[in-house]
Amino acid sequence: MAKRKAITGTLTPVQFERLTVIQQTRRSFSRGARLAGVIGLVIGGFVPVATYTVVHFEVAAIPALWVLVAGGLVYSAMTVFMWAKSAFGSTVKAIGFCILLEGILTFAHSIVLSLAALAVLVFINAVSAACSLQVRKEA
Repeated sequence: MAKRKAITGTLTPVQFERLTVIQQTRRSFSRGARLAGVIGLVIGGFVPVATYTVVHFEVAAIPALWVLVAGGLVYSAMTVFMWAKSAFGSTVKAIGFCILLEGILTFAHSIVLSLAALAVLVFINAVSAACSLQVRKEA
């Protein structure tokens, strides 16, 4: 019987920053990283879901909840920007992609567009969180 190779906790912060979008996705769904993948899905995916829910269903009744929306957008936008910069190789494209995706999630009246943005944001944030959980802090 072959031993399962554990990969959780094997990345240094520098290695994590150098992972491409494809490498992060593969790593998140690999055999030795399934627990990190599940936890990443829960904690990384929660933020866009919460942001979507608050902005589309609660903020009209309680405008102070825009603070929560802003927090969710900042959290997610940082990850989306890093992903887009890695994927497209351009800071300008990354900024545009980030603004478009987070903006559609927040402001689009089309349910199809806003849910599509939500799905993409859940995926990006979940995979990024799963890889972050695999980072070994340097002493």
